[in-house]
Amino acid sequence: MKMTSIVKTAFKALLILLLTISVDAALAQPGGGGPGGAGGPGGTGGPESIPIDGGIGAFLIAGAALGAKQLHSHYKKKKLG
Repeated sequence: MKMTSIVKTAFKALLILLLTISVDAALAQPGGGGPGGAGGPGGTGGPESIPIDGGIGAFLIAGAALGAKQLHSHYKKKKLG
């Protein structure tokens, strides 16, 4: 089995895993905080309810893409040299 096919298979598996996790996070709904709680109908929505999940997910995806690019260029250089 060639190294490039291993890298492609690993990349596809990582992509499927990330998409599965992102779908689960996208379907999440905030809890109904009631009159005194934040994040739901009737909630106050104070500073503690600021979502940071989207930014973290974007950085994780960007890091995975950069790592895949580095692996690809490493194996490509190794094959040529």
